[in-house]
Amino acid sequence: MKKTVVSLALACILVCTSVTAFATQYVFQAPQKGLPNLDYKKAYQWGINLKLAPDEQITGATLTFSSVYDKKKEKYPLYVDLLNNQPGKPFPALKTFKDGKSITDYFDVWTFGETHLLTYIDLPKKKQNLAYAFTAGQLANMRSYLSDGCFALAIDSDVRNMKNGRIYLTVRTAIVPPNPPAPPDPPAPPDPPAPPDPPAPPDPPILPPVYGTITPEPGSMILIAGGSVFMGLAYLRRRLSR
Repeated sequence: MKKTVVSLALACILVCTSVTAFATQYVFQAPQKGLPNLDYKKAYQWGINLKLAPDEQITGATLTFSSVYDKKKEKYPLYVDLLNNQPGKPFPALKTFKDGKSITDYFDVWTFGETHLLTYIDLPKKKQNLAYAFTAGQLANMRSYLSDGCFALAIDSDVRNMKNGRIYLTVRTAIVPPNPPAPPDPPAPPDPPAPPDPPAPPDPPILPPVYGTITPEPGSMILIAGGSVFMGLAYLRRRLSR
């Protein structure tokens, strides 16, 4: 386990030591320096640079430990994580941390973006190739971490007697053309014409003035007659009083 972690760590830590692009596939091989043992008292950070074309998208990733085994079957854990770099600080090719004898994941405290990939607890006693395929959520996080062209694999092995061969990270991509622009909205139908205003009513005819004698009303005739009688009586009274 110790050697496996070292292999994976060194492999993971040496940024892009060996990268071969196969059309839509990139293969990163961990360096052999320090392998096959991974020191259980250390943790490893493998920085990886990967520049994708604007229309190229990650569709899959597999991490492979070749010829890995735990010769004593002690069932200590092997942790692997995906890390995002600090803003403006790309990962170095390889970085080693002192982990003491702790059996917890050293990188659980990473605060700049950390995705746990796997925990192996029961490694085989005989040599086997172990391949881990990233889940859809882990691939989505890898795409996000690669926004600045760099991410890291972090390996913390607490297996005392781990052995392994080479370690590979395979990233598969595909060309995804951008979505065509949405067709423009069809033109809105024109508004129906407004109905014409109704014609204005004609002006009433102007009547000519009426000329003639104004005939008093019956009430007015009574008042006029009564006044005439009163005036006549007053005149006779004055004449008789002389």
